[in-house]
Amino acid sequence: PRDRCGSDRIFEHPFLSLRRDHFRGPTGTDEKLAYLIEIADWVNIVAFDASEQVLLVSQYRYGTRSVTLEIPGGAIDAGETPLAAARRELLEEMGFEADEWRQVGVVEPDR
Repeated sequence: PRDRCGSDRIFEHPFLSLRRDHFRGPTGTDEKLAYLIEIADWVNIVAFDASEQVLLVSQYRYGTRSVTLEIPGGAIDAGETPLAAARRELLEEMGFEADEWRQVGVVEPDR
């Protein structure tokens, strides 16, 4: 972006990285900082069984130190389409395959 004056990579890991950007505020004179977490694109799947019940996966989450019920999902691998990633994640996490697929939305994070 043209308002960015500089950028520093603070942390790098295969799953995510943290970047600090220096940028000019709305007046163009005041320099500000922004911290951005960069992660791979992601898919989530809302899958239904034959009884029209939503399929949920049980996942341990370290941050909350608890097991949660969630819809399946995961990162899109390099060169993989979102649909291919969704199919792979549903099979990996739930052991299910689906014949019918429909995209219901897209979320763009604040990058």
